[in-house]
Amino acid sequence: AAGVWTYRSRSQRDKVAALTALRKQQWLRPGDLAALQDRKLQRLVQHAFANVPYFRRVMEERGIRPEQIRSARDLVKLPVLTKQVIRERGHELRALGGVEAPELVRANHTGGSTGTPLTFYQDEQYRMWNEMDLVRNFDLCGYQTGDPLAFLWGSDYDARPYRTLRGKARNYVLNTLFLDAFDSSEEDLVAYARLLAWFQPRLLVGYVSSLVLLAYVIEARGLRGVRPHAIQSSAESLTPAQRELLETRFACPVFNRYGCREVGNLAHECEAHAGLHILADNNIVEVVRDAGAVEPGVEGQIVVTNLNNYAMPFIRYETGDIGVAGDAEPCPCGRGLPLMRAVVGRSSDIIVSPSGKLLHGEFFTHLFYKTPGVKEFQVVQRDLRRLEISLVAGSGFEEGAVTRFLRHAIRTYGDPAFDIRFTVSERILPSVSGKFRFTVSEVPLQLGCKGTS
Repeated sequence: AAGVWTYRSRSQRDKVAALTALRKQQWLRPGDLAALQDRKLQRLVQHAFANVPYFRRVMEERGIRPEQIRSARDLVKLPVLTKQVIRERGHELRALGGVEAPELVRANHTGGSTGTPLTFYQDEQYRMWNEMDLVRNFDLCGYQTGDPLAFLWGSDYDARPYRTLRGKARNYVLNTLFLDAFDSSEEDLVAYARLLAWFQPRLLVGYVSSLVLLAYVIEARGLRGVRPHAIQSSAESLTPAQRELLETRFACPVFNRYGCREVGNLAHECEAHAGLHILADNNIVEVVRDAGAVEPGVEGQIVVTNLNNYAMPFIRYETGDIGVAGDAEPCPCGRGLPLMRAVVGRSSDIIVSPSGKLLHGEFFTHLFYKTPGVKEFQVVQRDLRRLEISLVAGSGFEEGAVTRFLRHAIRTYGDPAFDIRFTVSERILPSVSGKFRFTVSEVPLQLGCKGTS
């Protein structure tokens, strides 16, 4: 979620204690942090076996006792939990007991970038720890509670609380500005830039695509004065070119954050910018391929075990994202939180060619660097052969030259078997979640770690 201090059920004393613990734990030595993680995992697995029908059945079918899952290394004994399993067997994943304050369990939802709905449940303990982890993330950007804080956010789910009278009052008290990027025009972004120049946020938080679009509008209109001390990008993959654009245009460092609604905040950059620190005291993050962990520098599926949600445990949950495993070497900043090198993107954003090549979205962005006159683009893969490319024309756009170049380049450097079709339109709409995806694949990506239960 985008906000700070959102949940009021817990006492402020509980929240302060949780935040104090998180701020201290990030400096633990890796061995001590792993021991803390193992203790939380053992309690979670015991709870899941005793109270969650799905996990009890899965473990009994495999002859696994809870005491055999003692550390993150033992999680490979359990299958990956997929979105399909959650949709089909969600009723078996809810805990029948063992949840503190069950009356405060809340349903949450994600449409996913594909718009396929997913409903899940989170307890008050999970919400508190996730919220305080978000505050710790803000620490890493140099923000302190009470500093001016601005959001350029695109999800209607997150924006809703800010539109209420109570939300607006809270924004005033907490010195927060919320700019709704769910459906913003160029004129809206001009107005946002002027508001930001007046508000002067210490930290500007936003979707990558919304921040990039704001930067383009500021440049095109010759606007001045938007100078945050730091930017926190989230919700979409941040490319090196986008980072350079944002840091140049806003004259401040960019800190990338990675998470998802199902399991919360997962990783965040520190001031060393040596990768993303996995928030390991609240989640176990695996980068796997062919059912096993990958070597440092190798891409794999990101699989997460959240250690706090007892209402509907997510154990080895397949996020649908691709990550690059980090090294065992500690970060220069001195924090014990392990590193992940990068989050490459949604697995559905990787185009699978007819010959089996995996083409990252960056393959297409680099092609468009050499294509004048294209303001926006989106590549949609309907099946292995068919690519539908939508273009928004800008100054100097020549449709014939652009389509000839792209068709030749994609077939030459991607796959000659692609059937490529082009559409020129005035606007490309974001997905139902509010996120803009420049590549969308409807072809499932199989990396050998799918669950079967």
